[in-house]
Amino acid sequence: MDYVYKGYKFRLYPTKDQATMMNKTIGSCRYVFNQALRQQNHQNIYWSITQEMVQNGQLTENQWKSEYFNAVKAQKEMTFLKKEIKWLSEV
Repeated sequence: MDYVYKGYKFRLYPTKDQATMMNKTIGSCRYVFNQALRQQNHQNIYWSITQEMVQNGQLTENQWKSEYFNAVKAQKEMTFLKKEIKWLSEV
């Protein structure tokens, strides 16, 4: 069974206002993604520290259980973040 892949190329010519809004949107998305990534990395660091303590004999077992990504929790945090940081509400 052969598949035929099609692609389309197009170019946008936004006005200055549209370009500004697109840049703000992309910047906000990048900021929110990096915040979520920072939180996940923070949880992973706790697990690594606990695992190292197990290997050194300071703890008997690693009971650190971090949560996986939860969309509902992330949306609630986003609402709080938008109240705290005003420029996120612009887009």
